[in-house]
Parts: sequence; C-alpha cells; structure tokens
Amino acid sequence: MVTKQEDDAGQNCHEKPIPFIHPWELYYTLRELDLSGNVFRGSIPESFRALRSPELLDLSVNNVTGPIPSYLSGFPLKLMNLSFNDFEGEIPTKGVFANTSAVSLEGNDKLCGGLVELQFPRCIPRELKPSHICKKKATAGFSPVNLIGMGSFGSVYKGVIAISDATEVPIAVKVLNRQRRGSSKSFIAEYKALTRIRGRNLVKVLSACSSIDYKRQ
Repeated sequence: MVTKQEDDAGQNCHEKPIPFIHPWELYYTLRELDLSGNVFRGSIPESFRALRSPELLDLSVNNVTGPIPSYLSGFPLKLMNLSFNDFEGEIPTKGVFANTSAVSLEGNDKLCGGLVELQFPRCIPRELKPSHICKKKATAGFSPVNLIGMGSFGSVYKGVIAISDATEVPIAVKVLNRQRRGSSKSFIAEYKALTRIRGRNLVKVLSACSSIDYKRQ
C-alpha cells in the first residue's frame, strides 16, 4: 500500500518535460505536488487528470507552456502556484480559480480572462479580425476625439469593438501615413516586435488592412 502524501522535486533544475508520477498509485494518495524552480518544459501532462485529492500544486518558475487544463478547477486545491511560466489562453473561473488568494498566476503574459481581481486582460476571440470598415466604425470615423497619439509615420486612435451583445473590447488602431518614406518598413518592424514581446501594457496585434489612402477616406 502506497501511503506517500507529498512529492517535492522543487529546485532541482530538470530541463525536460514534466515527469509522470511513479508508482501510479501515488495519484490516489498525493496531497502536495511541488515541482517549482526547475526548467520543466512542455504542457501539463494529461496524466495529472488522475490526481484524486491534491491540496497543493506548485509548478512555479518553470517553462511550462500551453493552456491551463480546465480539469484543475475540479481539484480540491487549497493552494496553486503556476506563476512565472509561459501559459497561454483563458484562465478558468471555477474551483480554486474562484479564490484569488489561493492561486498565483503572475509572470504569464499570454494568459487572459479569469476573475477581474487577477488583473489579466480580457480574452479576444481568435476569429475577431476587424476590417477597415469595422475599425472606422469603432473609432467613430477616426474622429479627432479618439486620437490618442501621433508620430512620424502615423496616428493612433482608440476604439471599441463589440464581440457580443453584452461585451465590448477596447482596441487601438494605428493609421499609417504612406506618404512618409519608411512608414511601411517601420510598421513591419513594430509588428514583428509586438509578436515576440509580451507584456500587460502592450497591445496584441489583431489584424492589418489597406484602405484607399492614409487620410481615412
């Protein structure tokens, strides 16, 4: 009979995928699983679904990627630390995720949604790709009232796009001045930088389109 209640592999610097737990019987008795402070990579293994009654799960300070499995919200966790990894996608809102004092998710800049108290940006549907007409409407026809900044190669406007009857998402629209030499090159460099860098105060690139001219006609 296996009676072990804890498995602590923290601070061992294992540069490999998160391991399976052996023997298999540990899944039924394990209460605390600490794999923090390593360089584990890859997603949370599907085998974790077999855990029966974990109360603590710590995967902090690794290189774990992919979405947060929704089944974690069904565990009787009292504390879960997934901070400083590379998780992405929508944060669940049930189970331990409903208790902001019991879950730590900081340092995962690709996450979105979750409870407002977690202070992550709202999720934007992947299929949302605003057209030029949509952008023009969202910014009230590129009204000067919505102008938030001007630079050498263009202007930036604030706008709002409705993704459902009850939900609106704020966006920023950059309009290039194609008459300025180097504007296209500057835009491409900025686009590449934004696709590589993640940050809470950085906007995510949704789409790009070409209109008749930079005068917003």
